[in-house]
Amino acid sequence: MQQTLNLLLNEIEQESSKVHQTFKYTGVHSDLEDFSRAINAFEKLEKTLKPNGDFSEIEAKIISTYYSALAFRIVDTSLRYDELKFSKTKSILERAEEITMGCEPVVHQAEAHLDRKLSQLAPSKVKRVFSHVDKYLHSFERVMYNEYINLIFDIRAQIKLRYFIHNFKKYSHDGLLNGLKRGMKLFGSTFYDYARTSAFLVFGLFSASYIEKGDYKCSIMMGAIAIGIPISRYIYRRRKTEEMLGFNYQMPELKSVSQANV
Repeated sequence: MQQTLNLLLNEIEQESSKVHQTFKYTGVHSDLEDFSRAINAFEKLEKTLKPNGDFSEIEAKIISTYYSALAFRIVDTSLRYDELKFSKTKSILERAEEITMGCEPVVHQAEAHLDRKLSQLAPSKVKRVFSHVDKYLHSFERVMYNEYINLIFDIRAQIKLRYFIHNFKKYSHDGLLNGLKRGMKLFGSTFYDYARTSAFLVFGLFSASYIEKGDYKCSIMMGAIAIGIPISRYIYRRRKTEEMLGFNYQMPELKSVSQANV
């Protein structure tokens, strides 16, 4: 399963990157058919993923990043309003959002890029205006859900909690027990984040209080523990990503080369 996942993710990345690079040099509008190989790999991957969508945090991040890169490139190679391409992009991003429960910045970056294109190219003025507003909304959410900002206080965990409450029916489509199981997992991750954030604040306050008392040794120790909490989280995420993709992994980057944005 792991090997199949890596192969299909790499195929999505390589095939979409080829079309994107070709567009960079030719500047010719790319049709949806040009991305057929990447989209076929995407559809194959969808068939092999867990049917209940119960992904770990790292799995969700990796898959959504590759999906977002594919969607971003489909949109970026558009020099005119192409309803077929934009519709397919929207469905890919909706799947990426579902996997991550809407809390990965890369998904919002791709969505903002889609809205930017629609605000420029959509034939309807109303659609252009609303897409312009959505672009700024997704840009704000991208900042809010940034990985490094959330090392201390994981805002994404709160969104997951709210997402579960408002979408319980979706989680329970395979049965009420499955919905409750996933719900408890989300509640647990949220309370864990509260505990981790509280520990960071407590040890930080202890460090400051020991400085005031002149006990610098204890202050350094408490400060080191406080700083170690977000660092350990970063190391854990990086290690898990390396286990899935290999030591020399490269996550796709969402870089625009569209002449329409120059």
